[in-house]
Amino acid sequence: MTPTTTVEYIRYRIALEDQEALKTAYARAAASLAASPECIDHELSHCEEERERYVLRIRWTSVDAHLGRLFRILPGPRPLAPHLAALSARPGTSSTRHAPPPCQARHQTPRARPTRSERDGQGGFRKGGRFPAFSSAIRPYVAAIEEMQHYTVTGVAGTGKGAGER
Repeated sequence: MTPTTTVEYIRYRIALEDQEALKTAYARAAASLAASPECIDHELSHCEEERERYVLRIRWTSVDAHLGRLFRILPGPRPLAPHLAALSARPGTSSTRHAPPPCQARHQTPRARPTRSERDGQGGFRKGGRFPAFSSAIRPYVAAIEEMQHYTVTGVAGTGKGAGER
């Protein structure tokens, strides 16, 4: 496993009739991730028990590389719904049919903080040239996000016996 400091998990609830469109959108968005030097890898998974649930996992080289040095994660939970509503309210956006309203899940939302990277023009994936295409592809599903969090890898990891049998 490639060393990393940040793993982002984005949890969605997607109506059955919108699931193929979600996968198609992420297939388009994946090109931006694949071309990004900040992204190590990514994976969209579908829940076997609850068929309307999906989780996107993205491994970033660092939180700064993902969000840009202009951001820092502030301590304490913050409401997720207002931030998602602002994203989905942009002109020309749409949402999935029958998508539930954004939940009031709580997460730590990045806030802008100017640093030297602003002067250097090194803003990470979110401030870079690949983000607009990524955002455009997945924008219809922003309202279906239930959770968006960034995690630090602990080093507790391993493989099971089944890994050698594949």
